[in-house]
Amino acid sequence: MTDRILPKPSEEVSPLSHRECEVLTCLADGKNHAQAADTLNIAERTILYHVASARTKLGCRTRVETVAKAIRLGLI
Repeated sequence: MTDRILPKPSEEVSPLSHRECEVLTCLADGKNHAQAADTLNIAERTILYHVASARTKLGCRTRVETVAKAIRLGLI
């Protein structure tokens, strides 16, 4: 028997990383890529990477669709 801690069946595991959620939250707040990068102290290119990654994970085509779906799913 192992000592692994497994999530409770009622707990949802987010498909998005913590940073992807932070980036999408900035965008949901109306910030553009440059403003989100300044807020999170990362490069604008990194913002684009996180948006693309979240878009793929959520099966979306656009940035706006990605933010909307993340809100709808309660991820941000």
